[in-house]
Amino acid sequence: MPAVNLPFFSLAGAALQVDALGEALWLGGVIYVVRIAAVYAGCHAGCWLSATPPEHRKRIWQAMITQARIA
Repeated sequence: MPAVNLPFFSLAGAALQVDALGEALWLGGVIYVVRIAAVYAGCHAGCWLSATPPEHRKRIWQAMITQARIA
């Protein structure tokens, strides 16, 4: 695997246009904010529908932020 990863990531890094990252930064920020808001709203609604105790409702969304999205 190192024989494949080293050339691939070296060539991908050499072809990266750094100025394009700056132009797309705002889009990354929007996606970040929308994702956090959606996780919070979904957790709040789920806790409300399932009658979860209030001490769990306050913090459950924070545990969901680090979950990997596998789809």
